[in-house]
Amino acid sequence: MQDSLEQDRRWYILGPGAIGCLWASLLTQAGAEVVLIGKSGASVMINLHYRPDVSLQKGTGRSLAPGEYRMLRSSADALGSNKKQISQMLIATKAQDANSALGAVVEHLSPNATVISLCNGIGFHESLARKLMARHPQRRFFVAVSSEAAMLEAPLSVLHTGRGITRVGQYAGKTENIGIHQHTDKLLNLLHLPAQLGIHCEYDADINRAVLQKAFINCVINPLTALLRCRNGELLSNAGHNARFAALCSELQPLYDAMYNQQQPAPAKQAIQHDKKPFDLKQSASKVAQVTAANQSSMLKDRLAGRQLELEALNIYIEKAARDLEMPCPLNSALIQKLLHEPPCVKRI
Repeated sequence: MQDSLEQDRRWYILGPGAIGCLWASLLTQAGAEVVLIGKSGASVMINLHYRPDVSLQKGTGRSLAPGEYRMLRSSADALGSNKKQISQMLIATKAQDANSALGAVVEHLSPNATVISLCNGIGFHESLARKLMARHPQRRFFVAVSSEAAMLEAPLSVLHTGRGITRVGQYAGKTENIGIHQHTDKLLNLLHLPAQLGIHCEYDADINRAVLQKAFINCVINPLTALLRCRNGELLSNAGHNARFAALCSELQPLYDAMYNQQQPAPAKQAIQHDKKPFDLKQSASKVAQVTAANQSSMLKDRLAGRQLELEALNIYIEKAARDLEMPCPLNSALIQKLLHEPPCVKRI
C-alpha cells in the first residue's frame, strides 16, 4: 500500500526549461515527488530529483530557487523497474523535441498512464497521441494551454513572472464525462494533480481552439522579438516595433479565422454552449506582451544562444496552412526567411 501511495504522488516532467521547472517547483511544494527528465548532448537522458526551496523576491515575480538536487545514476534507475513505471507525466519540452523525448520514455509508461502536454505550438499533438496509444489505448492524453509566465534565471532556477489560467482538454484516450464548467478542485483530482498546486485550471472541451489561439499569439510575439532583439513590452512601447506588430496581427487574423473554422470540433463541443466572442489576435497578443513586458521570448533567447528556433510548430506551420487555404501571408513568410537566414546579432537588452 505504501508503494502505491508513493507512486500516486510521483510526477515525471519531460523538459527542465522554464515551464518544466515551474511545474516541478509547484508540484513539489504541493507534496508531490517530482523527477525532471532532460537531455545532455544529443541523446543522454538526465534524471533529477527536484526539491526546490522557495524564496520571495521584490517585485511582481516569485522566485523559485533550486535547493537540493540528486543526480540519479542512470535512466534505468529512475525508469527501469516496474515499481517506478511512469503513471503520471508532463511534457514541457520545445515542440520540435516533444516526439523524440516521448519516444525515449514511452516504454516506461504504465498501461493506464495520464500524460499532459504543456508544449507550445500546433501540428504535433496527433503524433504524440499515436505514440502514446499505439499499444495502450486506455491511456489518457490531455493538452494544456497556460498563460502562466516563467523564466529561467539560471539552469533549474525559475522565476514565476506572471499568474494566469491553465486550460486543459482531453485530446485522446479513455474519455471522461467532464463539463466545461468543471471547477479547479475536481479537475485537478481528475488529472491526479494535488489540490494545493497553486495554478488555476479550467477544463476546455474545445482545447484545439485554445491551442490555436496561443499558437497565433506566439506567431506574432516570438518571431518579432527574436528578429528585433527586444523584450516583449517593446512591441507596444516602441512606435516602429508596434507598427510591425499591428501589421502582422492584421495579416494573420483572417488566417486564424479560416483555420479555426476548418478544424474538426472537439468531441464534447456539440453538447456544450461555448462563449461565442470572436478571438481578436491584436488585442490578445497585446495583453500578453503587456503582462510579460519585461520578459525575453523563448525564441529571442534561442536565437541569441544560436539554438534551433521553434518555427516549425508556429510560423512555418501556419505558412503551410496559408498556402493550402490560398491565403498569402507575405509578412509571416518574410519573418521566417529572415530568422532562418540572417545570423543573430548579439545585443544587450
